[in-house]
Amino acid sequence: GWSFAVVPEVHRSYSGYYAQTPVLDFLFNCYNACYGQEVASTQIHHSLLNSGVFVATNAAPHWSAWHKQLTAVLQRLNEPFFFSEQTALNYAIRHEKLPAALLPAQCNWMCNRALPYLALDGTTLVEPAPPHLPLGVIHLTANTKRGVLPILDLAGKPQTRALTYPPLPM
Repeated sequence: GWSFAVVPEVHRSYSGYYAQTPVLDFLFNCYNACYGQEVASTQIHHSLLNSGVFVATNAAPHWSAWHKQLTAVLQRLNEPFFFSEQTALNYAIRHEKLPAALLPAQCNWMCNRALPYLALDGTTLVEPAPPHLPLGVIHLTANTKRGVLPILDLAGKPQTRALTYPPLPM
């Protein structure tokens, strides 16, 4: 069985994963800061595995590989770097060829890549593209952490609401 499962930041609704985009530039800069230009040039061709939500058994080899990589990165940088832990996890998995079950985006929906839609029941957040599957984990990142946001419902009407559960009072 699997000892590690993670969600790649990939979905047909997500923007910004094409050549010469700010997302790829950002990923390149993260890898470059942590590992240098040669590693950065190869790693940006892999989907980013998000370290915000994952599952691992206590015996998974990923823990020690991640620890080893993150320790080395922090020693090299000699200063805090916000994405060092995620960059180190991705590099550890790819460099050491560790197996990982890749879960669908619904298991860790990246709101900074695409805002969810609201189902007609008024409570369920769903993916914005058909078939509008319900979302399990809503990952509030970047500017989506702040307050209420305008999202569309499945009828195309804008709804203003928080993406937290339970929803924050208006």
